[in-house]
Amino acid sequence: MNGSCELQNSLLLQPAWDPIRCRQDLLLSPLFPACFSFVANVSLCLPFAVLECLGQWWPWLWRYKLRGLGPVGPTAWWGCLGRVAWNQVACILPTTLLMHYLLRPPSSLPPEAPSCLRFLSEVVLCLLLFDTMYFMFHVLIHR
Repeated sequence: MNGSCELQNSLLLQPAWDPIRCRQDLLLSPLFPACFSFVANVSLCLPFAVLECLGQWWPWLWRYKLRGLGPVGPTAWWGCLGRVAWNQVACILPTTLLMHYLLRPPSSLPPEAPSCLRFLSEVVLCLLLFDTMYFMFHVLIHR
């Protein structure tokens, strides 16, 4: 066995790491996290918007809605998109820029990929941090 499947070895992630390094100027820019957050937010809500639109032809889909007032019109969709955009511009973008200049991210990515163990542990830590901050902000806002 050559050891390429061990958790400590970075050879498993290297094929995915090389294309990422080719785009490191984009990924390390201060605007990337805020833009990625907006695109992820809108794209993850898109399937639910499609289901909402399909409810006009398949009313059984509306049985599972949280807000059972019938169809949602374009005015509500544009208002929601405007709120998401405003939250991104007013909250996420300034925080991202502040953290970018306070923490000073590396100027370039290392040539070798991180180990699988490090990659998985950092993903889990980021998810825990996000969930903790999400919970704290909602407690502060809704009390």
